[in-house]
Amino acid sequence: MHWVLSPSNPGHNCMIDVEHEKLMSLPDVAAMLPGRRRRKLALSTVWRWIKRGRKGVRLESIVIGARRYTSREAVLRWLAQLNEVESSPQRSTSRMLDTRVEGQLDALRL
Repeated sequence: MHWVLSPSNPGHNCMIDVEHEKLMSLPDVAAMLPGRRRRKLALSTVWRWIKRGRKGVRLESIVIGARRYTSREAVLRWLAQLNEVESSPQRSTSRMLDTRVEGQLDALRL
């Protein structure tokens, strides 16, 4: 069994099992999931989910060679986590502040 810790989600315990999970390129993920208003999901959206996350939850990914991959199972875990966050009580103010500060630092490229 070969587990690879997801570098896109530091401190997170979920891992991608490269032997048993179906690896997907990021364009494949964008093609698999629906976009908004009947549009195709943009590749930049998948990158954002990996780098910044959505509602505090990042999509797991790994780098093999010069390409980044995720897995179908990682996408399903990520969607399940998002649904848990949405069904839980309101996010804490400190987490929202952390997310806002991270966004501002990303904008400044720090």
